Amino acid sequence: HYVCLYDTRQRQYIQDLDRHTDWVRSTVFSPDGSQLATAGNDRTVCVWDCNDWTRPAWFNRQPEAIFHVSFTKDGLKLATVGFDRWLRIYDAETGEQLTKLRCPCSDIHAVAFSADDQLIAAGGRCGNIRVWNMVTADELSEFEAHRQRIRSIEFTSDNLILSAGDDQIVRITDPMQSLTSQSLPRHAAKLYATTLMDGDLVATAGSDNLIHIWQLNNLKKLGSLRGHTGTVTSLVYSGHQLVSGSYDTHVRIWSTEQHTSATHQRHTDLTNGWNQKLK
Repeated sequence: HYVCLYDTRQRQYIQDLDRHTDWVRSTVFSPDGSQLATAGNDRTVCVWDCNDWTRPAWFNRQPEAIFHVSFTKDGLKLATVGFDRWLRIYDAETGEQLTKLRCPCSDIHAVAFSADDQLIAAGGRCGNIRVWNMVTADELSEFEAHRQRIRSIEFTSDNLILSAGDDQIVRITDPMQSLTSQSLPRHAAKLYATTLMDGDLVATAGSDNLIHIWQLNNLKKLGSLRGHTGTVTSLVYSGHQLVSGSYDTHVRIWSTEQHTSATHQRHTDLTNGWNQKLK
């Protein structure tokens, strides 16, 4: 029920944030690193000023549990989705609710803004993705992306939607031409997380305890990162580092330049890194 802060460069634990009173489902830094948004089963979204961890800069309580939060690329707005039909958009500085959009079902696990902040997409249990225009709040399209629950949605730089979920499929879809979608070769596991990396690379992870690295231009797998012993539920990429979290209670930091990783269990001890090549 708490958020752990780490300095990944120094490999040091910083502190806990203990504002939440139930499972924390989502954490995300704003693009400029000045804010941190956290949310979860206690129905509360908190936004923290990264220069002051004593209390949230603002918080809002929603009617149902929150599963995912996402900042716009300019950092001015924050979207939340969860266990109801509404996607809510807040002013990231003040916490004022700006608008809410009706989602395709009442169990939404993923929300994402496009690279130019002109579009927003959400999806969840029903397998459909709905896309809206951020300027007008009009619904632009809805399409069946998956046959089971969607757990991850991202926009590529050219506004294609990368999505994944329980049907073991990663799909790449043009939201305006959904019938032309492509997919990666079927995984042997439910997928919990994806993240876009440098160039045309994407990382995927799920219930097989592995992280797979793919090339989007030819839909081929480069290899897999091994080390977790439980379902890998979280991936984030920044500054040539891939960070993964798992039900094995470990966080692993992978260097994409040297293929090395470091691991710490819970927030108490740190193990020295070791060479870990793609296998």
